[in-house]
Amino acid sequence: MKIPSKFKFLGLEFKVKLVSIIDQSNLNIVGRTDMNNQIILIKKGMPKQAIELTFLHELTHVLFSQMGIDKALKMDSEAEEVVVNAFSNGLYGLIANGTIKC
Repeated sequence: MKIPSKFKFLGLEFKVKLVSIIDQSNLNIVGRTDMNNQIILIKKGMPKQAIELTFLHELTHVLFSQMGIDKALKMDSEAEEVVVNAFSNGLYGLIANGTIKC
């Protein structure tokens, strides 16, 4: 899967950046989405599969936020992470086994 450097969704342009450190206070964080500035940050240096899965995870946050799914389902951040993980892992599985071509 090719990770784009930017993409448009619902009229907003999001940038995707591979960075060394995402959060100085928690070095275990491998991805983060800044909705206010339309930026997805992904930790570089991880295996290709981890970068791809992290991108899909963060992209799912964008979809949920921009389409109002998070608000409609009244999910707190913990519940959203569970749903986003399940959805992005399932989507990655479909891409990895060739069901969806990217």
